Amino acid sequence: MNSVDIGSSERNRVLPSSKASSGMSEQEVFKTCLFHCILIVISPIFTFFVIKLYLFDALLQLESMQSNLYSALAAVVVLHLALANFIYRAYFQTETVPGFDKLEKED
Repeated sequence: MNSVDIGSSERNRVLPSSKASSGMSEQEVFKTCLFHCILIVISPIFTFFVIKLYLFDALLQLESMQSNLYSALAAVVVLHLALANFIYRAYFQTETVPGFDKLEKED
């Protein structure tokens, strides 16, 4: 088995430190992920019950089946908006590792 000696400058380029490789710390990444998870889980449930109770049942006085249907549709719309927000944030607001696309495989 052949061993290859990698210089310190190449080692830093290939294996960058966690601080140098991303602009966000692990704590910031965790907070962002936790925020989006809570947003995706809680917001549709909150939307369903608030719209059902205050808008469709109290204000418009719809039947139970109709208010459930319209509230569920509103919750689905809110869920899709939360998912779109998460996907946008994950795709467009992340930083790439500098020099990662320039690495070449050596045999």
